[in-house]
Amino acid sequence: MEGTAIITVTTGVVTYGASSTLQYNTATSRTASSEEWITTFSGSGGIIITNTGTITLNEAKVVSAPITINSSAGLNTDAGNNYSLTATTVAINNTSTLTINNSVLTLNGTSGTILTRTGTFSVGGGSKTVFSGNASVTLLSAATTFDFLLLAPTVASTNKTYTAGAAFIVNDNLEINATASSSLSLTVNLSGAATITGLTTITGTTSGTSTLDETASNYTFTSGTVNLDSGNTLNIRDGVFNLTGTTGTLFTRGGTFTVGGGSKTVYSGDGSTTLVSAATTFDFLQLSPTVTGSDKTYAAGAALTINDNLEINATASSALRLTLTLSANSSTTGTTTVTGTTSGLSTFDTSGSNYTYSTAALIIGAAGTFTANSSNAVTINGASGTIFSNAGTFTAGGSTVTISGSGTLTFTSATTFNNLNITGTETVSTSFTVGGALNVSGSGNLSPSAGTVTMNNGSSIANSATLVFYNLTIASGATVTTSSSFSIAATLTNSSTATFTASSGTITMSTAASTITNSGSSLTFSGLTIAATPTAQSQYNTSFSVGGALTVNSGITFAPSGGTITFTTGGSIVNNGGAATNLIFQGLTITSGTVTSGSSFQVLGNWTNGGTFTQSAGTITYNGSGAQSISGTNNYTNLTISAAATRTVTITSGAILAVAANGTLTLTGADASNKLTLNASSTTDWYLRVSTTSPTFSISHIVVDRSDASGYQQINASNGTNSGTNTTNWNFGGGGGSADFNFGEGLQMEGININ
Repeated sequence: MEGTAIITVTTGVVTYGASSTLQYNTATSRTASSEEWITTFSGSGGIIITNTGTITLNEAKVVSAPITINSSAGLNTDAGNNYSLTATTVAINNTSTLTINNSVLTLNGTSGTILTRTGTFSVGGGSKTVFSGNASVTLLSAATTFDFLLLAPTVASTNKTYTAGAAFIVNDNLEINATASSSLSLTVNLSGAATITGLTTITGTTSGTSTLDETASNYTFTSGTVNLDSGNTLNIRDGVFNLTGTTGTLFTRGGTFTVGGGSKTVYSGDGSTTLVSAATTFDFLQLSPTVTGSDKTYAAGAALTINDNLEINATASSALRLTLTLSANSSTTGTTTVTGTTSGLSTFDTSGSNYTYSTAALIIGAAGTFTANSSNAVTINGASGTIFSNAGTFTAGGSTVTISGSGTLTFTSATTFNNLNITGTETVSTSFTVGGALNVSGSGNLSPSAGTVTMNNGSSIANSATLVFYNLTIASGATVTTSSSFSIAATLTNSSTATFTASSGTITMSTAASTITNSGSSLTFSGLTIAATPTAQSQYNTSFSVGGALTVNSGITFAPSGGTITFTTGGSIVNNGGAATNLIFQGLTITSGTVTSGSSFQVLGNWTNGGTFTQSAGTITYNGSGAQSISGTNNYTNLTISAAATRTVTITSGAILAVAANGTLTLTGADASNKLTLNASSTTDWYLRVSTTSPTFSISHIVVDRSDASGYQQINASNGTNSGTNTTNWNFGGGGGSADFNFGEGLQMEGININ
């Protein structure tokens, strides 16, 4: 048809031969007639439109052959009527245009490239493009935009593959739907980025199945939402899969979702949505909307298994938040990062029905919040690097956090755990707080190099592995318990009105910097070991209680210059330091029970004994610079009470000071002008019981009051003074001699004065 030529048929229709071609070659736009462009047009030459004119359809057209548009010509489906158009292939060449308005374009070719385009393919907002050829073909020659795109062949004989051929954009929905009477499939292979604004449906009819494959080239696939029906497949390999929808469930999965080890799935819709309909495995999962208007919530919808990393990262121009809430137990093999960009805030909330969550590492940025409310469990199992970092907000609720991996823990923002289990080897140099149980077990090693672990009210410490605190603080008003052994490298602080009770185990003060500070209501050790001589003995100038063994290690000196150590229910005193000067008490109290010792030590303050003290070896020396008191039942191997200047030691009435067989009793003042006075606390005697078996004495310059030594070895104090009140079985001699004597068992000197 040249120029303005037309065909008018008054009776019947034009008949085209099998090899015929209908060609429009006109510069004038016009509407085709039913006479010239018959339906169905079957001539193998197809329809050719050339020159500059546009041919507009007058009715729906079916062409069982190609349509070719050349030069600057155009083909239009009529915007007013939106006639459908069917052809095997379409070629839009040069600067020509195919405008399908809101019509349906069906291309059913079975070979080559179905839509070839260098010109313009124009689609309306209600149009649909359908590829339905039963063959393995290439869909596009160049990047193309569709409105609704339907890939829906009836597959026969063998499986078929549609190769996209180029990138494409779908402004509405994409549907891949193979029909087959037997188990045959259609695979759609991407050849560039595919972007679908609306819903992508991957489904099959009858026995047909469909697959969308990003291919080994890992082209990006973006869709608002995706429905992956049972029996069908979405394979994103190592590419990027973007979901941009803002309402409903974004990924409804009944089929197979296959991810490669380098893939990334990104949810970025600015709406409150549900991520998945069924348990789904991702590689890298990123939740990164730009949040506007109001806070948004992503509900997981089902269990999430993430083989690589999870990143929650909201972007906003003001303080708006994205919250991810779990809907089932979930896990991340890699790192979980909760952060924000610009003013955006992000929250990962595992609470709900107390779902468990595990991850190799948890990184909470300054704009991030991790909420683990109620009784759910959070496990961190990374093997290296930083495995827990909190620069934002960590809300523990009633959760239990188990750190089973080994790595670095960094807390630049206040971090409080409820229950914390450590079974790996952790590197820590910052502070954190525990409100429940701190438990180090298995092959665990928690040995902070700096920082403070604070135990809140109701918390407890359990250790069956390696636990060395740097600083340990019992919070104000808190009651904290332990039944385990552990060490403290720096300061143990029992804060105001706090109570810390160790019912068993040994706490070891392990370095020269180790310190005990107690302003609380009660600080009670079961066992306490001093493993290093403190830089300053004043580091232990506080009062506390011991219920078991107080041990000073070999070569170590423990000599606080203040405070009283109280044995509450018995115990033992072990001085491996080497001499009495290696263990010096300011004050020592035995509340009840029996305290034993096979060591020497000194007491500079009061000895208050409400139980029993029994020594098996060594010497107990009372040598304070001022007044002292001694009470209770005390069984010594060797006993020394001395004075460097005039001073009084008050012995509680009824107290017993017993020296064992072969023991030594030393009672010495400095000289005749600086005497030691042993004074009863009342008008009732105190008892000195020295075994008659090989005792040794060193007694000089003493004054004795109300001491009853009857029934045991007589005490000879030739230059001592009897206060004149009820002193029994003492021999003070006569005259003014000032010599000092040591008397053994074989010398009895009753009534003899040696001047």
